[in-house]
Amino acid sequence: MEDTIQFIAKHGNWVVVKKTKPHENSPLENSLFLSSVLSTIYDKLEEYLHEAFDLSELDKVVEEIVRGKRASANVIGEVVSAANGPKVSKIINKLVEGLDLQKKEREAVKTLLKAYALRKALLNLKLKVDYAVAGEELRKGLGKFKKKSK
Repeated sequence: MEDTIQFIAKHGNWVVVKKTKPHENSPLENSLFLSSVLSTIYDKLEEYLHEAFDLSELDKVVEEIVRGKRASANVIGEVVSAANGPKVSKIINKLVEGLDLQKKEREAVKTLLKAYALRKALLNLKLKVDYAVAGEELRKGLGKFKKKSK
């Protein structure tokens, strides 16, 4: 079988096919491809979460956590603490309380919702918190890299 990196998904109207041959001489090209896959996955994951839950109250609290703040070491610490704090936990507990889940499943859903809240808070501070959000910068940098290497 030929070396490939691929992601294929189909669910209802959502169809994604991303495939590339690994670039042996350009790990940056491989990174860019994987970044685009992650971006697709994160977008769909959040869409599913919004379908499963009314996240408006959680989104509102996250907005309150970061409102008027600029990223600094102290602010990042405050935001992480608040996103893992009692106010957010209370909302998350309320969201999962009616679900028919085993204890481990319930904890997994809570962890997913806490990650959603933290990611949203850090993104609102304009922090690059994962590879997917850096995709545009990577594309720009890769273009510059290609020009220099010719």
